Amino acid sequence: MIEKKVILVADDSKASWKMAEKIQIYLGTVYHIPVGLVNLSAWNFSGGEFRPELRGDVKGSYCFHISDSDAHPATWWVANALAYSTLRTYGASCIEGVSPILHWARQDKSEYGIEPKDFRSIASIQKYAREVRPSLDGLITLDPHSQEAIDAFQQPLPNNPLRPWQPGIRPVPVRVLNSYLIFAHYLVNNRPDLLPNKNQRIVAASTDKGRSRIPFSLRDRFKFYGYECDMAFGDKERDVQGKLKDCRVAEGDVKDAIVFVGEDMIAGGGTAQYFTRDAKQKGARKVIMLAGHGLFCDNAIDNKLTEIDEIFVTDSLMQTHKEVSTIPMGDFLSETIAAIILGRDPQEAHRFFDQR
Repeated sequence: MIEKKVILVADDSKASWKMAEKIQIYLGTVYHIPVGLVNLSAWNFSGGEFRPELRGDVKGSYCFHISDSDAHPATWWVANALAYSTLRTYGASCIEGVSPILHWARQDKSEYGIEPKDFRSIASIQKYAREVRPSLDGLITLDPHSQEAIDAFQQPLPNNPLRPWQPGIRPVPVRVLNSYLIFAHYLVNNRPDLLPNKNQRIVAASTDKGRSRIPFSLRDRFKFYGYECDMAFGDKERDVQGKLKDCRVAEGDVKDAIVFVGEDMIAGGGTAQYFTRDAKQKGARKVIMLAGHGLFCDNAIDNKLTEIDEIFVTDSLMQTHKEVSTIPMGDFLSETIAAIILGRDPQEAHRFFDQR
């Protein structure tokens, strides 16, 4: 018997509402957890003013706020901060933010309102975290691009010596979901034609040797399902201004293989296109992109990603490109939320994929 009053909170005019409905059904069907659904809208007036409107009772409840990932990052920031503050004001006992994507976590692109990973971008995510942390008890997100994005929430913030009247801000735990689990599970159950057989091999790859976590994780996951998988790593070449010139397969054998390139997100697509071209010149049969978040800046699908055979992303962002296969992450979110409600380790949600 669940003693907590659990409520999912979202804006009923956004895609996040549909996500909340799916999570509500999953929790009720699989775990028999009664979950309420409450609308919280942030009205954006022409003068730039935001006003939150809560339509439901959240007093004493355990709230999971599903954010609108498709909003412009500045709007996303304000809407989330207002939502958390409003829920706290109206008596929510615990507030978990569910942000499928953390904006301002990108390192090297400026489109889609995203800053380069310099002092400005780090300041942006730290400022956002400082703004929402007093009202927030936890955060769930998928594939954050940089460690700074996580540290901004989890590292304690001491008292400001210049403002001794302001207390320090407690750490907020971040539950990180990994998209490679979603993709490996989907491919094994829905695309066996892309997996190893007597006539083909597969390779898990990363376009950046510095981000080797992804191919190692993909390889291990494929091995869990009983498939042999090799690895390959790319090496980026930049000019004196730091602009990307090329990305080649620097380590690993991709000849006669289907290459799965794992990334946390696709933005402009230049790196992926360079890597794909070089992999095919070295004999790769196919190159498949697996990315947690598909931003596709600068019309990337038509301009830069034309040589990639297939692209898979999660539904952390709404996709309208027919060339992109979107894999739902709702069950994974639901399992993580269920673990939190039931007092279990949220990492147990990963076991969901072990049982399917």
